[in-house]
Order: sequence, then structure tokens, then C-alpha cells
Amino acid sequence: MHRLIKYSLLALLIFAAGIVSAQPREGAQYYRIKQAMPVSTSASDVEVIEVFSYACHACASFEPLMQAWNTRKPANVKLVRLPAIFSASWETYARAYYAAEALGIAEKSHIPMFDLNFKQNKPPRTDQEVAAFYAGFGVSQETFLKTLSSFAVKSKIARSKQLLPRYEVDGTPSIIVAGKYRVTANNQNKLAASEIMGIVDFLIQKELLERKAAAPQPITKAAQ
Repeated sequence: MHRLIKYSLLALLIFAAGIVSAQPREGAQYYRIKQAMPVSTSASDVEVIEVFSYACHACASFEPLMQAWNTRKPANVKLVRLPAIFSASWETYARAYYAAEALGIAEKSHIPMFDLNFKQNKPPRTDQEVAAFYAGFGVSQETFLKTLSSFAVKSKIARSKQLLPRYEVDGTPSIIVAGKYRVTANNQNKLAASEIMGIVDFLIQKELLERKAAAPQPITKAAQ
């Protein structure tokens, strides 16, 4: 009965919020990661990871949806970006993102980097070209180049390479919810980018309800 109540509440929340027309199905609209991964957020928050690349046209198309969702998400949901590395050119962009993050300019340069690649069709190919782009955000090219080759950035690149297979990421953009679930725009079921954030909202509510159900219940006088 307890499990029935829990999932009935979940269905009610999803319907009331108008998130999706039908409850997403595991193995179709989203996938459970075989081994749940640790999260970087507090126990009261839900971590949502955006796996992306500045070299990915689908990511550029998807980003406005992510930006809109980020402005409306609940306060206890934390967005983390994870640049994917599937080739040497993708690693260049991953290093660029981590350097920008370290220098505090990742947010304001995020959309412009996509625009540089896919609207202006001027993708930077070398570290010098990357540094020249970020110089437009108040950081000298020399400082950016030093940050690109820093130990901190190298460590994050190594971590990204380790995490991607553990999250079972097979394409971008992908979203990881609570270290347990993966949603991918270009999966075998042709899930549209516009559907992703509704499914992410569903998974966030699912995670919160499961946490609530697993929490110790207060002992009532009748139980005593």
C-alpha cells in the first residue's frame, strides 16, 4: 500500500503540473544508470547535470530550452555543466569551458561560444583562437592561456573523461538527474529536445518523492 500511495502521488504531481502528457517510461524516455553516481550537491538538493559540447549543433539548439528551464527550476535543484569529450576537438572546447569557469566568465560566455560556432560559423581551432574569443569577456589572452594549461583544468578534463562512461552517456545533449537517471535528446527513440526538460522535471519529482518515502517516519503516540 505504501508503494502504491507513493507512485499515485507522483502521477498526480506530474498531471497537476502539466509536465508531460503521459508518464515517461524507464528504458524509453529515460534510462536508469546501472550504478548510481555520487552527486556534488547537498543531501537536500537535487543535482541536474547538463552534458554538452560547444562542438555539438544539437546542444546549441537545445541550450535556449535549458536556459529557460534554469530560470524556473526549484531552488533546491542545482544545475551542473559537464562538457563531453569524444574527440580532440571536443577536448579543446571542454578545456575552454573549464578555464572560463575557473575565471568566473563561464555563464556570460556560454551562449556566445555556441553563437560563434553555429551562427557566425567561426569555430576557434587553436588555444590562441580560444583565448582571443574569451578576451572579449574581460580576461587577457595571456591569463586565459595559462588557465587552459593549469593543473585545475587538467584535473577536470581527466574527471570528465572518467564520468562520461560511468553515466553511460552515448550522445549530447544529455541530462543526468540525481546521479541515477539519464535523458538524451538523440536516443534510439528519437526523443525531441523539446521533451527533455519535462522528463527532467518528472525525474526530479520522482527523486524527491522517493527520498520522502525513504525518510524515517516520526513515531506517533498510537504507535507507542
